[in-house]
Order: sequence, then C-alpha cells, then structure tokens
Amino acid sequence: MLRGKYHSRLQFNYVRAYRGLLRLLIRPLVRWKPIADPKPGYTLAIACHDRLPEILVPNLELVCKQDLDNLHSTVVSFDGPRTPQLADTAAHLERRFPQLRLRILYLGPLQAFVVRLIRWGWVNCWLSYCKCIAAADTRIVILHDMDAMLLDRKLIERRFQAIVGRGDHFVGVRWYAYSGLTEDDRLLYIVEMALDAAFMRQKFRPIDLFNHVCMVNGKALDLDTMLYPQLLTERKSVMPLTEREWIHPSQVISQYTYLVRDGNGHVPPAENNLFFIPYFLHLAGNDGILARHTTALMQADRARVPFLGYEVDLRRLTDVHQRWVRKQMEHIEKAIAGGTRTEVEDYLRAIERHLRPASSGA
Repeated sequence: MLRGKYHSRLQFNYVRAYRGLLRLLIRPLVRWKPIADPKPGYTLAIACHDRLPEILVPNLELVCKQDLDNLHSTVVSFDGPRTPQLADTAAHLERRFPQLRLRILYLGPLQAFVVRLIRWGWVNCWLSYCKCIAAADTRIVILHDMDAMLLDRKLIERRFQAIVGRGDHFVGVRWYAYSGLTEDDRLLYIVEMALDAAFMRQKFRPIDLFNHVCMVNGKALDLDTMLYPQLLTERKSVMPLTEREWIHPSQVISQYTYLVRDGNGHVPPAENNLFFIPYFLHLAGNDGILARHTTALMQADRARVPFLGYEVDLRRLTDVHQRWVRKQMEHIEKAIAGGTRTEVEDYLRAIERHLRPASSGA
C-alpha cells in the first residue's frame, strides 16, 4: 500500500497517466523566454476569474493603500477571452488605479477553447499565473489572489524585501500541509508568494508549474500548481501572515466555479465561502446586491436559498465556520469603514439564520 494521497498503485498510475494526457493538451498554451535584462522592483501578479471582475475593485483599493515604492507593474490575467464587458472593466480599473500601472491579459482563441473544453479550475489557475510570469519584466514576482484583502500597508513591501534580502527563490506564508504533504516536505503554499521569475523562466517550462502526480519523499502525491519547481531548490522560506495583516477566505473562486457547474441544487461545503461574493460585490459598488441576498436569506428555506442566480442547499452550514466568516468580514469592515455597517450586519444575521442546530444532523 502506498503512502500519501493515493493508497492504491493502480489509482496512482491511472491518475498520473490521465494527467499526462492533460499536460500534452495544455502544454502549447503558454511559453516564455529567460529574462534577459530584468527591471528593478517587482511585478504584482493577479489571476482573475472573468465572471467576477468587479471583485478587483475593493481588492485594488486596498492594494493602493500599500507602500508601492518598488512596484514596477501589476499584471491582471483574466481566465476568459476579451469581451466588451471585460474590456470596459479593464478600462475602468486603469482609470481608477493609475498608480498600479496595470497590464491586462486575456485568453487567446486557442487558450479559451481548451479551457472551455477541460473545465477544470486548476488549468485556469496555472494558465493565468504562467501568463503573468511570462509577462513580467522584473526578477521578482509577487502572486496576489483576487479574493485576498490586504490590511497592513507594508505587507507587499516586506515580502519583496524578504525575498531579495534572503536570496531565496520562493517566500511563502506557510509550508503546504494538505493532500498527504506535511511541513517536513518543505513545499510552500503559493498564496501571496514572492518568487524569483528569472529562476523560474531559466530552469523550467510553464508546463512544469502544472499539477504533478509523482512520488515525493516516498509518498504518492498530487502536487498543486507551482509546487513541483520547489522540489529542485533549497532556497525557500516562510514569512507568515496574521489576520491583522490580511484576510483571505480561501477557495472563494473555486467554490463559485463549482456552483456555476452544478447549478440549482448545489450543496456548498460546510466551509462555505461563497458568502463573501455578494459582500465583495457590495464593496465594489454593486448597489442592492447585499440587500437582495439578505432578503432572500431571511425568507427562504435552508434547502432552497436563492443565491447568485441559483438555488443552493445550505443545510451543511456550521456555526464554527460562520463565526470565522463573520470575523473576517468584521476585520475588512474595520479597515474600510471603521466598523461593521448596518447592511453588512443584517447580511451576516440573515446567513446565521440558516445555521444547523448543534444537536441536529439535518
């Protein structure tokens, strides 16, 4: 019996073979060359879901409050083709945030066709980040999630200074400890990661950054995006972040893609972070969206709640996770408005109406 994520050699070999075919399909989608003459500073890289571009507004508002003295440019890579809506959003962002020196990337026709054909979020993530790294003119690239809200104005600058000062290839917020990996494996979680793009583009092809099914330290594993290159260097370290520095409700976008895929009747996980989407859109200036969802949550049965254009089943919602959701929104509210505003408090209470009783499995 194998150790790690896969306990059956048959399953491990099957998934590895299937992933090999997938890699052949996506390998031509993006290429890069070594960086000949890197510019000083860093590139901020943001992978963005094309159906929720408005979330970039509150995100970038907080980025603009950062110390940006060493920012060279900000590359936003949409995981969809250029459409009139996305072009309008991009033009709005460029006008509103000139200090970020935005560069907007879209999927080309072949990229869009293959992404639609595969319909797997990890392909979108890999492609978007590889396109950002390929477009970077600086040696240092700092990855930034569109659903990560930065509260400490020195956060990005400290990460830039850390990777330069330490001479590392990667600086992350913590060691990866999921899907069979442990901290002893020394692979970094990629969110808000600072990386050496010159090292990446010199030593690896974009496809090498894609998910790998392989053996690591005697364990059969499925490595997420950008973990494999970390196996080939010891120059990597941790620089932790706390809730006072950032808020990152993980998997907001991936959970949204599952909602869109499943449609009506979708059952979100107990750690449901979809609730952040109406809130983020509210912060972006989408008038009425929070009030509409508050009303729907107050009036609907737990098994059929109108949400983001679908009907979802909230019977798995737990008190523990919802307390965490409330805490994160309250931190953001304090940073943006000095305290939790009435409409946000009403929304949180409407969500809490659907909490599963502690003694009930229903």
